[in-house]
Amino acid sequence: PNPNIGYESSTINQGQTPGQQGGFLEQTFVLWGKIKIAHEAALRDVQISEQKLKQAESDLQVQVHSGYFAVLSAKKNFDTNKALAHLTDELYNVLLVQMGVGEVAAYEPKQIAVLAWQARGSLTQAQNRYLAAWKQLAATLGTPTMPLTAVEGQIDMPVPHFEHDQVLAYVLSNHTDVISAQLGVEKARLLARLAEVQPLPDVTVHVAVQKDYTTPPFGAVANVSVALPFPLWNRNQGNIQATRAQLRRAIEDNDRVRNDLTFKAADVFERYDNNRKLLAMYKDHILPSQVQAFRAAVARHTAAGAASISYNDVVTSQQTLATLITSYLGALND
Repeated sequence: PNPNIGYESSTINQGQTPGQQGGFLEQTFVLWGKIKIAHEAALRDVQISEQKLKQAESDLQVQVHSGYFAVLSAKKNFDTNKALAHLTDELYNVLLVQMGVGEVAAYEPKQIAVLAWQARGSLTQAQNRYLAAWKQLAATLGTPTMPLTAVEGQIDMPVPHFEHDQVLAYVLSNHTDVISAQLGVEKARLLARLAEVQPLPDVTVHVAVQKDYTTPPFGAVANVSVALPFPLWNRNQGNIQATRAQLRRAIEDNDRVRNDLTFKAADVFERYDNNRKLLAMYKDHILPSQVQAFRAAVARHTAAGAASISYNDVVTSQQTLATLITSYLGALND
C-alpha cells in the first residue's frame, strides 16, 4: 500500500505553547504473502484473456477457411450450371432447325425450352451464390470492397482423414475453453487462499518527528507506534465461504467444459464422417454410373436417332448428372 505522509500536532497550548509540531510517515506492511497471492490470481486473468485472444484468432481462421471453401464450391457449381445451360440452349436451337424441316414434332422444342429455362434459373442462382460467397469471404478478410477474383486451389482437393478418439484427445488437451477452465480453477484456489489469510493482521508503523515547543531546549522529538488489527469479530468468514464455493464451482465447470466439448466433437465428427463416406460413394459409384448413363444416352441417340431416344431424355440425363455434381460439391464443402 502507498504510505501516508502528513502533518501532526500534539500537546497544543501546553504551558501556553504551540506544543509539538511536525510531520509523520505511516506505512502498512502487508504480510502472509497476501500481495503475492493476489498477484498470482490477477495473472490468471491475464492468461485467461490470452486464451480468449487465441480463441478469437481461431474463430476468424475458421471463418476464413469456411469462406474460402464456399467460394471454391460456388465457383465449381457455377461452371457446372453454365455448361448445362449452354448445352440445353444448343439442343433447343438444333430442335428448332429439325422442326423446320419436319424431323421432329412441334412439342419437342417446347419441352427442351422448359428445361433450358430451368437451367438458366439454376445458373442465375449459382452465379448469385458465387458472388455472395465471395462478398462474405472478402468481408471476413476485412476487405469488403475487394473485387471478385480467382482463388488458388480446387474444391475437390484431398480430404484429410481423422480418427474420433485422436481428435477428441487433442481437443480436450489444447482447446482454449479447457485451458481457460483450468486457469479458472487455479485463480479460484488462489482467491480462496487469499480470503483465508486476509484476516491475519498486517502491521502498520507510524513514525512522527516534531519540534517540541513546550520545554527547553525546544529540540526535536520522535514518536513511533506499531499497530496491527486483532481478528476478533471480523475473520472474513463470509468471503472465505464465498471463495470456497467459487472454487468448487470452477472445478465443476472444468468438467462441464470437457463434457460440452466432447458433445460438440461428437456432433462435428458425425457430420465430417458422414460427408467423407458420402464423397466416397459419389466418386466411386454414383457419379461414374450417371456419367456412363449420360454417355450411353448420347451414343444411342446419335446411332439410332430420335426414334430410339429423344433429345428430352438426353437433356434429362444431363440434368440429373448436374444435380448430382451439385450435391457432390455441397458434400465437399461440408
